[in-house]
Amino acid sequence: MNDSKLDGNPDPSGIRNELPTSPLHGLLITLASEILRTPVDPKPSLVAQGLDSLTAEELLEAIRKHGYDADYDHLLDEASIDSLASSLRKKTMDGLTPSPT
Repeated sequence: MNDSKLDGNPDPSGIRNELPTSPLHGLLITLASEILRTPVDPKPSLVAQGLDSLTAEELLEAIRKHGYDADYDHLLDEASIDSLASSLRKKTMDGLTPSPT
């Protein structure tokens, strides 16, 4: 049985479901997909995938529950899962936000 969500092949919706590149990527994809109620691609902006001011607030709250401090303006400024993960990783490495628990 071929599970396109695990093998990197496009699923019927046309979104390429690649394996997350890190646990943080996986977390962000899961949270964003649940909040937007649709599979999320890590490359395009979240706004292009349906994120608006209300869902951005929901996503920020969910991210913060996991110990990360995301920036609201960054989310609405065409952030993708990839750019968001990179930003959160950098903040964590710079000691600006606690490591997730």
